[in-house]
Amino acid sequence: MSGFNLVDDPWVPVRTGEGGRAASVREILMGPERFIALDAGEVDEHFALLRLLTTIVNRALHGPATADEWADIAYGGGYDVAAIQAYLDRWRTRFELFDPERPFLQYPELAGRKDAPTLAVLLPSISSGNAVTLFSHACERDRIALTPAAAARGLVHVVLNGRGT
Repeated sequence: MSGFNLVDDPWVPVRTGEGGRAASVREILMGPERFIALDAGEVDEHFALLRLLTTIVNRALHGPATADEWADIAYGGGYDVAAIQAYLDRWRTRFELFDPERPFLQYPELAGRKDAPTLAVLLPSISSGNAVTLFSHACERDRIALTPAAAARGLVHVVLNGRGT
């Protein structure tokens, strides 16, 4: 399986003055002023992506510790881009979606288990088992192929919203 690194590969849906596209975490955090907004399809996916980006900024800056420090970042002079760059460089390998030992936000020990989660965990809009969705006709039996970017968004969406198994 080819590598897919969430730091450098485009996977986060964003809106720019030219329209929608995907951007990498590094691109977003190195120049957030170039983007109008995140362009996630579902509201809870949007919040999960914001949660991930906020966590990275928080860890890279070792804070901010107060609401005033957050306000300075959001409405003031921005943040220390060099600190963000250093953090992303230091932990880049931990953002590998398909790493054989430490795949990003995943539990490799679940692979192959009879009770392993199905694709429906990543895509709550498809039906699973005897549960049906109201408007979707897709179900876990269908052959649904996800791009690495879509799988990453589903994973962040599920894990950071507390719906993982």
